[in-house]
Amino acid sequence: MAKNQEKLQKELEELRLQNYLLKEELTITQSALLYLENENRKMRKQLEKSKKSEKLMDRFKKWFKSVF
Repeated sequence: MAKNQEKLQKELEELRLQNYLLKEELTITQSALLYLENENRKMRKQLEKSKKSEKLMDRFKKWFKSVF
C-alpha cells in the first residue's frame, strides 16, 4: 500500500510539473502573440503612410505634368 501511495505521489508531482510547464508555455505564447500583434499594427500604420505618400506623389506628378 505504501508503494502504491508513493507511486501516486510521484505521479501527482509529475502532473504538477507538467501543469507548471504548460502554464509557462502559455504565458510565453501569449506574450509572443501580443508582440506580433503590436508589430503587425505598426506595419499596417507604415503601409498606410506609404500609400498616402504614394498618392501624394502621384498627385504631384500629375500637377507637374499639367504645368509643364
